[in-house]
Amino acid sequence: MSDGLDERYYDVVGFIPGSGSHMGDQLGQGLDNQVIMVSAYYDGLGVGPDGTLYPGANDNASGVAMMLELARVLKEAPYQPQKTVVFAAWAGGERSKGLSVRNMMDAKIGFQSLAIEVVIELSGVGAGDGTGIALDQKSSFRLIQLFQEAAGRLGVETTTRGRGPHYGMPVEAGFGGRSALSAYLSWDGSDRLAHTPGDRVEAIEPETLEQVGQTTMLVLTVLSREVDY
Repeated sequence: MSDGLDERYYDVVGFIPGSGSHMGDQLGQGLDNQVIMVSAYYDGLGVGPDGTLYPGANDNASGVAMMLELARVLKEAPYQPQKTVVFAAWAGGERSKGLSVRNMMDAKIGFQSLAIEVVIELSGVGAGDGTGIALDQKSSFRLIQLFQEAAGRLGVETTTRGRGPHYGMPVEAGFGGRSALSAYLSWDGSDRLAHTPGDRVEAIEPETLEQVGQTTMLVLTVLSREVDY
């Protein structure tokens, strides 16, 4: 609800089923029951009341594009994930809403019994005036460590004091029964063009996308196959 009006949001969800049903724990529950979620909000400011266009290329078309590319690469990889990997494009990010993971899963038939282990959120990953990946301080400490280790192996810089596209803005935390480990990724300084007419595709930096994408893919491979990390 907002200003007394009902708001309807549409989420787009796809998944790669886990192959780990044979690797169950002592309770007989397979790894494919565990979910690693990669998410990105797809809504933007659009056109303002005065007719000004806010393209939203980095915030957050870049996050959605990276999520789709990660899905493609993981699907075509020679080693399939043991855990189920869910890819979710969701609405509400530009309304300062948090992702309702549990509500999203409950709305999809057959997903109600799956356990959400990790959520990775991508926003503003294609440009910025910083020099590395910004890991928001709201991220779970263990996931920050994993991303730092992966980035270090690839020669990519990271910071936990960076500026994402919503830097300095009040953003509601994830809700709807969310208890999973979470990682919030952006490129440092991606707030520079966020919510401005200058957030155009010409501002996107391919090298930045590559660095964030390769780092995230390395972490995603570990998360989707390992029990302990």
